[in-house]
Amino acid sequence: MNLALRKIIYDPISYIHPQRVSLNNTPINNPVLRSITNEMIVLQYNLSVEHFNLNSSLIYYINNWNLFPLFCLFSGYHFYRERFAERGFFL
Repeated sequence: MNLALRKIIYDPISYIHPQRVSLNNTPINNPVLRSITNEMIVLQYNLSVEHFNLNSSLIYYINNWNLFPLFCLFSGYHFYRERFAERGFFL
């Protein structure tokens, strides 16, 4: 299985904002706590961890997974571009 895909499936804490997942306002850096937290997230949201066939478009998205937050940010800029222009925000 692709290493990036394994990180996406089995390590959801890696792409969740750190402020959403913390223990007494301290980040979870301990490997045991991280593993338990990942398992709790997978069980809580009933996430699938089964093996599935990958096609070329899925591989493309998986290999560029780290760009997803930036893509969302730029999509938001594009969506609100008229409001930004009205208020004098230039990007």
